[in-house]
Amino acid sequence: MTKIAFLMDPIASVSVKKDSTLAMIAAAQKREMEVFYLQQEDLLLDKGQVTALTKPLRLADDFCQSLDAGQAGEGWYELGDEQSMALADIDIVMMRKHILSMERPDALVSRVAADVNQDRSIDVLDIVAMRKVILGMRNDYAMEGSPQPAANWRLLDVRISELPDQASLEEVQVYEGRSVNGMNADFLNIDWLAVKLGDVNGDWQP
Repeated sequence: MTKIAFLMDPIASVSVKKDSTLAMIAAAQKREMEVFYLQQEDLLLDKGQVTALTKPLRLADDFCQSLDAGQAGEGWYELGDEQSMALADIDIVMMRKHILSMERPDALVSRVAADVNQDRSIDVLDIVAMRKVILGMRNDYAMEGSPQPAANWRLLDVRISELPDQASLEEVQVYEGRSVNGMNADFLNIDWLAVKLGDVNGDWQP
């Protein structure tokens, strides 16, 4: 399940009428993502790893559907118990940190997953594409103006594991196909690795 964390001002002081972050939270909740809440002071550095004191966040069902401030009342959100999480375990926050050059995903497959629009670069366009999917504006991560829908998975020749984690995303492209010599070739021993785009920490489960 995709994890998404929102770094916010104190949620009790949020303007229910004006804060656009609530629309993102509602959209993520409707898509059954795991939503977490944290504030700036909740960011920690523990043995060289950036962690955060997060709380699971859930909007009240009626408010989540309508985002109507008149229906908010006092119980429009619920926070769970505080838990320490490495930011590398949170898909979308980790992508933003990479874009800001704060932290680079270690594994090559993680960077393949972060490149959701498949332009061989992890940048702000990937964040924009993911936000559009979360908000229900698109069902895929296709680049703006693309007439064709994009796949939400990438199938790569399992031999990609031979590449070092430092390999570039350009090098990955050659592993999206496999040449065979004639129809008598051994197709049964061709293995593929399926990468779910956006699942940077690799914890997706069917």
